[in-house]
Amino acid sequence: MGSILETVAKAEKHPPPTPPVKMGGEKQGEGSRKARLAWSLLARYTGRMSEFSDHIDDKGAAFIAKQPVFFVATSAPDARINLSPKGMDTFRVLGPNRVAYLDYGGSGNETNAHLAADGRITIMFCAFDSPALIYRLYGHGQAVLPQDDGWSGLAAHFTIERGVRQIFDITVDSTQGACGWAVPKMTLAAERQTLRKFHAQEVPAERLEKYQTRDRSIDGLPVRPPTALPYN
Repeated sequence: MGSILETVAKAEKHPPPTPPVKMGGEKQGEGSRKARLAWSLLARYTGRMSEFSDHIDDKGAAFIAKQPVFFVATSAPDARINLSPKGMDTFRVLGPNRVAYLDYGGSGNETNAHLAADGRITIMFCAFDSPALIYRLYGHGQAVLPQDDGWSGLAAHFTIERGVRQIFDITVDSTQGACGWAVPKMTLAAERQTLRKFHAQEVPAERLEKYQTRDRSIDGLPVRPPTALPYN
């Protein structure tokens, strides 16, 4: 992970070199030589397109910690693929092969159903600044709900507030770093507060009752709802 990130960073500091033009034996400058070296190294990486690892290293964890958004993909046999963007301060790297993220109540609960039926999950982070990078985590996960024995230990890593529904506990089988050259550069304006405001005005007992009626995915797979809330 670290090597591809460093190589991309070096290349982005220099524009792609133009074909050399020699004028009376004139030598090209140091900047041009650095550009050729950086881009030749980067071509070597993009020639194989990605760099796989069996764990999250320190640079991968630092990259994850900087990202304001991540994407979660799951599926199950005969079910649609679900892909969701996630924000807020909800993701934690718990070790080289373990991560978790906090989930708030929303319109659906597909990840809960898919992990119970299949277990596989892919999480993607991408840089919207420099250096460009896409970082994927491939693994297996499970939903941990407030009534479960493992809740307290996982919840200690997060701020539990109104609206929190479950925590997804994920074993990372492999990681992949890729160039991310086509991802646009964007800046974060602000964290959206709409979901927090929505849950703040709800009556907790009514929210818990809603969870009990939402016990199926869009494809009819069973969803395991919370039987207790982690807040008052």
